[in-house]
Amino acid sequence: MRTSNLTLLEAIVDEQPESIRETAEVVDRDYRGVHRNLMELQELGVIEFEADGGRKRPILRGGSETVDFSFSISQDDLGDTHPASV
Repeated sequence: MRTSNLTLLEAIVDEQPESIRETAEVVDRDYRGVHRNLMELQELGVIEFEADGGRKRPILRGGSETVDFSFSISQDDLGDTHPASV
């Protein structure tokens, strides 16, 4: 997950913005980039949007207050971690 997406999640939890535009203002980023990143987070199932008139308010999926992440790194991803023989 990109740092920009993590920053958006933090803003959603801490600031509880009322719209995508307000979210962009909170993180001081361009609306289009924030909109694209929020759509990615929605596709990943991390956030959802609550309709409020013509606005879409980003919230954590299911109204949760926290997000837990887990990840794994395979040995292939680490490359050769053994010291070279001399």
